[in-house]
Amino acid sequence: MKRHAAWLTMFVALSAVALWGGLEWLERGLMELRFRAVQRDATGQVVLVEIDEASLRQLDTWPWPRTYHAELVDRLAAAGAATIALDIDFSSHSTPAADEAFAAALARAEGRVVLPVFTAHRIAGPQALDATRPLEAFARHAALASVTVTPDSDSRVRRLSTLRPGATATLPAMAVVLDGGGRVVPAAFYIDYGIRAGTIPRIAYADVLKGHFPAGFFQGRNALVAATAVQLGDNLSTPVHVVVSGGEVIALAAESLRQGRALARTGPLPAVVLALLLMAWLAPKLGDWRLGAGFALAAGLSLCALLASIAVQAAAPLSVDAAPVLLAPWLAGLAGLMRKLERQALRLFRQRMHMQQQSLITRAIVENSFDAVIVFGHNGRVDQHNRAAAELFGTGDGGLRGLEAGELLGVTASGGRSLVDLLSGPEPPADLLEGTIIDRNRKEVPVELVLRRMALHPTSSRFERRTQPRVYHFVTARDISARRAVEAERERALKLAQAASRAKSQFLATVSHELRTPLNAIIGFAEILKNQMFGPLGHKNYPQYAEDIHDSGRHLLGLINDILDVTRVDLGELRFDPARMDLGECAAAAEHLLAAALAKKPLTLRRAIPRDLPPLIADPRLVKQILVNLLSNAIKFTPAGGRVTTAAERRADGGITLSVSDTGIGIAKEAIAGLGRPFRQLDQSDTRHFEGLGLGLAIVAGLMKMHGGTYEIESEPGIGTTVSCRFPAERTGTPARAAA
Repeated sequence: MKRHAAWLTMFVALSAVALWGGLEWLERGLMELRFRAVQRDATGQVVLVEIDEASLRQLDTWPWPRTYHAELVDRLAAAGAATIALDIDFSSHSTPAADEAFAAALARAEGRVVLPVFTAHRIAGPQALDATRPLEAFARHAALASVTVTPDSDSRVRRLSTLRPGATATLPAMAVVLDGGGRVVPAAFYIDYGIRAGTIPRIAYADVLKGHFPAGFFQGRNALVAATAVQLGDNLSTPVHVVVSGGEVIALAAESLRQGRALARTGPLPAVVLALLLMAWLAPKLGDWRLGAGFALAAGLSLCALLASIAVQAAAPLSVDAAPVLLAPWLAGLAGLMRKLERQALRLFRQRMHMQQQSLITRAIVENSFDAVIVFGHNGRVDQHNRAAAELFGTGDGGLRGLEAGELLGVTASGGRSLVDLLSGPEPPADLLEGTIIDRNRKEVPVELVLRRMALHPTSSRFERRTQPRVYHFVTARDISARRAVEAERERALKLAQAASRAKSQFLATVSHELRTPLNAIIGFAEILKNQMFGPLGHKNYPQYAEDIHDSGRHLLGLINDILDVTRVDLGELRFDPARMDLGECAAAAEHLLAAALAKKPLTLRRAIPRDLPPLIADPRLVKQILVNLLSNAIKFTPAGGRVTTAAERRADGGITLSVSDTGIGIAKEAIAGLGRPFRQLDQSDTRHFEGLGLGLAIVAGLMKMHGGTYEIESEPGIGTTVSCRFPAERTGTPARAAA
């Protein structure tokens, strides 16, 4: 209902104004417009005998003696006039001879003469009519007709009452008598002023009196004798013709009756109903149309309504009230415009509230940010800043507003460039900057800076007055004092840790080196005793003891060598000499080194290395050590009767994968992640069954890193383990190059 409120309100106002006559002025104007648009000629059956200026000059006495009128009646009767209507006052006596002559002429006309009766309401006293009738001597031989007309409120004569009350009886209007058609006429009608007054046949009174008219001119016609001279004062205001004589009004009214153009008006009610239908159809549509298109449609509909009313009046004696219909499209357009403005206002209100909400949210975000935010306006001064900026510069709330960039104390970026230089440059740096500010307490504060520039260009609106863009600068600064302190502490701790690790590695390397010399002596002397090189030993158990001492020494020497390798890798002291090498030969050499271990445990040892595998560009000594460590672990953790396989293949990316797999005890998934770290053993229980320090995979990891590769472990408890070393593609040569 709210959607239709505007046009319904306008319709109620329009209908009220129309039904109470408030649009009568417009209806009269439209009626006159239709008279001008639809014009026609008179039939010529009513001849106007004019008492004009020329007749007054020729007949130099006024008022004329009634003998003139008697002679005029005789001439008109003799000329064959069907009706002779005299719009002249015969209510008073003249000379007896003149009155007798006129009465005799009326008698000779044998009832064809019509004399006027003038009626009017009394201004004072009881409501009654005053009637000015012809003398009884005249009325006895003539018909009487009313010539009184009533103008509208604007003093223009538009309507004619066909019957008017007289002093004793109701009288027909003289125009009805002149029509003489005997047709049924309405009680009142609108005169058709579209009939051209100039086409009514006219002849001067003096010419008729003198017989100066063509023969047969009046034959069968109705003659109307009336004053048209201005000085006689019988003039009326009418539509179209502005001012005409009373006789011409009677003639036009008679022509309207004779031509069937006695106009009736529809009244405002049908127009109000049509206006309701039109507004109900049009108002919702115009609310969605563009303004120009909507008003063009309203103008077109109004024009169509006007043309339709003209067409109806041209086709039938009907004057259509069209003002409400003409105004309806414009009021509907106005209602649509009001609805559109209301929607636009609502949309603008919502946008404004949304923008205000977004502005408040943005302001809250900026205000509660840990970073200092400063906005420099187009005048180069601080336009806005948040609380963090005031705290950073030590000024308190509002302390930065209005300051120029150069007044922000000691702001410098990396390289000593000032904030003013950075902002005034061709384009602020896009990268994150680090610098130092000096606050109001003269304390240096390290900060991170982000500088941005935004240009607000002039809009295309006709209300825009700017011709140059407004440039704003945004500075975001973050105090990094705490972070700098944490970084310094972290760097110091890292240096201490690195120093401790290096000292540990150096200690292990030194101790291991010092242990190797006596250990080699122990192994050598144990071997002499075991082999009884200088003669037999005294007791039969001594050779066995010597062999145990020898094996323990060899095992301890292997552990020390592993520790030395780990420390060398950690310290970066291990020599790296890459060369083209054959993985098959390297695998065979590694297996040969482990022959003694294989002899103690019956295992199946397989090698799956293709002959066409490209050579590997790596350090042969280090690759062999990788294989020895992996094979040692596989042999150690694989029960007797198991299988150990050494394999190699070329990957799709061009690299080579070297793997060692076994069918041993396997490794749980949660234990795999820590196996690459030094001294990380698979069996860490107090009653572990496998010897070693857990350095094998740590050495493999370090050696693969030196080659730019990686390794990975795949294992399942009770099924076995596969360790894959992935050498990158740049470590792969071609067979041709290898042959060369």
